[in-house]
Amino acid sequence: MNSYFLVFDLETTNNPDRNHRHEIIEIAAITVNNGIINERDFFHTLVRPPCRIQPRNFQVSGISDFMVEKAPTIDQVLPDLLSFLGEYPLIGHNIATFDSRVLNEHLEDHGYPKLTNVILDTMILSKKLFKGEKSHNLDAIMQRLGIQKSSGQRHRAMEDVRCTALVFLKLIEVLKGNGITTLEGVDRFCNEDPKTIKEQQTKLF
Repeated sequence: MNSYFLVFDLETTNNPDRNHRHEIIEIAAITVNNGIINERDFFHTLVRPPCRIQPRNFQVSGISDFMVEKAPTIDQVLPDLLSFLGEYPLIGHNIATFDSRVLNEHLEDHGYPKLTNVILDTMILSKKLFKGEKSHNLDAIMQRLGIQKSSGQRHRAMEDVRCTALVFLKLIEVLKGNGITTLEGVDRFCNEDPKTIKEQQTKLF
């Protein structure tokens, strides 16, 4: 478990001119090394989408058209983002069915190959570890694991990666109690049942 990995999150808006496709409006990633969240080693940017931010998306994230007016577009962001992500494992909440899929769509749009990083999803881990629980959103998992909420704004990418990093580190302790002591073991445990991801994709898309 003493590996270098990244925790990743996107915020998006729906594009009414492109069949309500998800357009990226914010990206954040932060590094975790030897079980320590490195607050100084991160990637964060707002992204100017090719459409107006929809009211529902603004209500969730608080990101407005004014905030992204002078932000770079996704084609300007991707080179630096890919350089930061490298080939390290990516941890995220709902990353398997949402964040990685949305990012891959944008990568393909601009001539890049899809991600080949190992993807570990804290939502899938929670569902497998706490099968008796009904709720597996980030706030519910934080409460279940005794993680105190910070004063930061949830559903902003940078705050969400911090929360997800704390959740994953706690889940690592639970996994160790189940005899899973390596990231490779977590990968097998998280992704051994492809039906889990397929079912989630059906619900979201």
